[in-house]
Amino acid sequence: MNEKKGNIEIRIIEDNKSYLEERKNALTNLELNKINLENKKTIVFTPKVFAKVFTPERIRLIKTLQENKVKSISHLAEILNRRFEAVDRDIKYLESMNLLTLIKREKSKIPLIAKKLNFVI
Repeated sequence: MNEKKGNIEIRIIEDNKSYLEERKNALTNLELNKINLENKKTIVFTPKVFAKVFTPERIRLIKTLQENKVKSISHLAEILNRRFEAVDRDIKYLESMNLLTLIKREKSKIPLIAKKLNFVI
């Protein structure tokens, strides 16, 4: 299996205005060589949007993938005691955000956490 490793920082901000000011300061620091760039991606959410993206079921799904060797989406649905269609929908959504990846093996798709997730509040 060829997993793409790296870090994803998930930041929760109060509002977009404060985040834009923070990014402006970060660019200034970068220009002054005060910070070091890493292989890291940052996704920014307001608390309201974060709650919509990271539902309790999606958090449970991510945690299950981190703790278990899942053989397929069907296997994951069985572990979670959820309908296949609901798990498949959540996997596709999280994959679209690059939070997990699907590895095709024979007739199955194996969901894997593709990155280390770091939450910054």
